[in-house]
Amino acid sequence: MTADAKKILLVDDDAVNLTSTSQRLAKRGFVVETLTSGEEALAAIAKAPPDIVLLDIMMPGISGLDVLKELRARYSHVELPVIMVTAKETAGDVTGALKLGANDFIPKPINIEVAVARIETQITTSRLHRELLLKRELEAVHAMIVTYNHEINNPLAVAIANVDLAVKTGDAAYIERARQAMIRVADIVKRIAALQKHGVTYEKYVNDTKMVALKTAL
Repeated sequence: MTADAKKILLVDDDAVNLTSTSQRLAKRGFVVETLTSGEEALAAIAKAPPDIVLLDIMMPGISGLDVLKELRARYSHVELPVIMVTAKETAGDVTGALKLGANDFIPKPINIEVAVARIETQITTSRLHRELLLKRELEAVHAMIVTYNHEINNPLAVAIANVDLAVKTGDAAYIERARQAMIRVADIVKRIAALQKHGVTYEKYVNDTKMVALKTAL
């Protein structure tokens, strides 16, 4: 599976519908995982969230609406889009699902072209959202680097200058000033090390050449 592959989790207790829909989506380039129960869906998503979930409402055990409630407690509608797929088409069903956080609603029997258009829209919106968050993270990282570079350079320059003066004059007072400046540097380094526990890594390749390799902390 390539990095750009669009992964769909299709959940339906009807084996015929599951097979038919998954095959038609696969022919249109999607990577489709199929499951037959809400319990399986929640477990699978916890391990590896897909790009989008197509979820039947009427299922034995945990219903689609109950699965949706659980998912919305963990993921926003842009982090994990969920489209309800069901034969239930009353206004109340649609409204109820949307109020619980469904992104969209596709009735059965599925019009595959309509379904693909709606799926593509939701995945594109979700990916743009993630790209925006990544951009903001990188901007924050850059700002942090500039800040710490400034904070380290100032006391480091002071330490070097005072060591030079101590060597020239033999005055121990300059050594103490240099020591205090280096304590400030050491404190900044400790703060950076603590932040690195929550660091982010970003790598970008252009023509197989690594353009950015950044691991730091927000």
